[in-house]
Amino acid sequence: MGVNYEVRRDIPGGRLEFGEEPKNALVREVKEETGLTIEIGSILDTWQFIKDDYQLIGINYLCKWQAGEVVLSHEHEAFEWLSKAELLAKNWNDVDRYLMAFEI
Repeated sequence: MGVNYEVRRDIPGGRLEFGEEPKNALVREVKEETGLTIEIGSILDTWQFIKDDYQLIGINYLCKWQAGEVVLSHEHEAFEWLSKAELLAKNWNDVDRYLMAFEI
């Protein structure tokens, strides 16, 4: 019987440190997870997730690359830069989450 690996897609991000501003946290998390320096643009989406006794609230921003080459942290195995056409060709059930970046 083979091992069943679940493929997960995600965008860089993470949790705020106590007292940290959300945009500062995003710059830090992207740098830690990808090695990239970014400029933060407009908000793309906000979301929430409730499970048991905790609630997560997220803010997705459109970001622009400023400097650096991708060097993934231990949290990620691979990355892809996709055009809108390439993204649509993936036929992912959550593609709208990623398409928002092309609508700005």
